[in-house]
Amino acid sequence: DYSGEVSSAEDEARLTSEISAQAGATVFELSEYPLFRVGLYKLGEWKHILCIVVHHIIFDEWSNNILFKELSVLYNAYCEDRVCVL
Repeated sequence: DYSGEVSSAEDEARLTSEISAQAGATVFELSEYPLFRVGLYKLGEWKHILCIVVHHIIFDEWSNNILFKELSVLYNAYCEDRVCVL
């Protein structure tokens, strides 16, 4: 929970950069699962960062497009309080 650390756009940019750097700095061990990591970081009551780190051996651009399209559809359905069928 980083909500107490964000009071400006500069703070938000700094934390976003730090979270991204930390997430990317941890090396995947190909002989161990999982080969992806997901983190949700709270910057404020209504502001969060969803950080998804995936090893390229299991994820390509095609997969990336599908994931983010489906996340968008799910999030929009949630915001509109409706059931989503993918």
